[in-house]
Amino acid sequence: MGKWHGKFMIGLLILALFATLTGCGNSNRNGVSSPAASLAESSPSAGASASGSTEAAGSKKSVELKVWTDNPSYKEGWDAVGKAFTEQNPGITVAFTHYPSDQYTTVLRTAIQGGTAPDLFRTNGFNALGQYVDMNAALELDGKVDTSAFDPSFMAASIINGKVYATPGFSKDVLAVYYNKDIFDKNGISIPKSYDEFLAACEKLKAAGTIPVAYGGKDTVNNIFAAYTIAPSIVTPQWYEDAMTGASSFKDSKFVKAVSIIKELADKGYYGKLFQGVSFDAAKLSFQQGKAAMIFDGSWDNSSIKTAPNLKYGAFYFPPLKAGDPVVGAANNESGLTIYAKTKAEEAAVKFAKFVSSPDFYRIFDAKLSLISPLKDLKADDPIFNDFNSANQWMTFYFVHFNKHEPTPQTYLMNGLQAVFAGKKTIDQLIDDIQGQVDKDFPELKK
Repeated sequence: MGKWHGKFMIGLLILALFATLTGCGNSNRNGVSSPAASLAESSPSAGASASGSTEAAGSKKSVELKVWTDNPSYKEGWDAVGKAFTEQNPGITVAFTHYPSDQYTTVLRTAIQGGTAPDLFRTNGFNALGQYVDMNAALELDGKVDTSAFDPSFMAASIINGKVYATPGFSKDVLAVYYNKDIFDKNGISIPKSYDEFLAACEKLKAAGTIPVAYGGKDTVNNIFAAYTIAPSIVTPQWYEDAMTGASSFKDSKFVKAVSIIKELADKGYYGKLFQGVSFDAAKLSFQQGKAAMIFDGSWDNSSIKTAPNLKYGAFYFPPLKAGDPVVGAANNESGLTIYAKTKAEEAAVKFAKFVSSPDFYRIFDAKLSLISPLKDLKADDPIFNDFNSANQWMTFYFVHFNKHEPTPQTYLMNGLQAVFAGKKTIDQLIDDIQGQVDKDFPELKK
């Protein structure tokens, strides 16, 4: 009895072991998965790499690409893009994370330094792509993504040292002065044709109890928006061309005047009394609610601004010092997506990079968000784009090509204006900081 019982138990153990091994070997055969395998496929973290790819418990492989961007208001456009991409590429899904612009750079750089960056990330024009190339975080796209259909000037923001490290830009960006049409009409104000007319308009608005310009002085990003909006008609494109060759510099009297205007408007109370404690989002809300008549902002924010009910608004470019001089618009080619050099889903990431470089992407994304598309046959219905195209001349966001190493000249301006507003630094000291960094990073331009 004892011997039979022992042999019986051994036999049961052998059968159980055989059944277990057989079940493991057939866990994903003919598309039938074991409970454990199903859990691995449905869980984003199970079996996932640091950058987001997930492999099922068998030969079949599914991939979830992680993509980071810096503009939450673009969510609707990205969701539509992700859906269209997955329909064309079954088995590859895209998970987007949209960070506020004032947090994005810090979050992204921290992730890169920690080796946990997403598969693809937006390299916005305010943070040089070259910095990520220097960090060995950007995958070279030459031979992987075809960008030959795009004008070379449109690709400039995606190329470092002659090599492509980002997809073509999502759109053409401009920075302008958004204005409330009803408030302007109520106060008998026309679009100013000179700086003196702009000052007169601000004084009239202030006297009427309306904040002339919504300014989020708490966030440094508003400083660069102001600088890029105000400077072009003051300095002219020729100054920028000369600065690129060293024939001029940021100490030029025209550039000093442009930066001084930012402070002058603050000193006159045209940003409101407590603007230094106001965030940019709060400033934008005050414009949307009709509490402020104007705001310095980009075309990329149009999709957010137009959500305000009953807001009638338009846009104009900051006027020159003298009426009749050219009105110069601040324009820049929106930069695209960069593939993380250490992604474990490179094949899928390249497929997505190809998709966002195709006409299909622009027809979905730019049309959905009413952006200025690089495709000539794609026109937005929003009438504000007539305003965005109203400049006599154009000048790029002038700091972009000088942003080589942190702290960049742009960083000095963004942070330095905070100190200027607080009375801790003069405009001349700020200009010295900016030019000092340019001299350090570009010694060949120093005359």
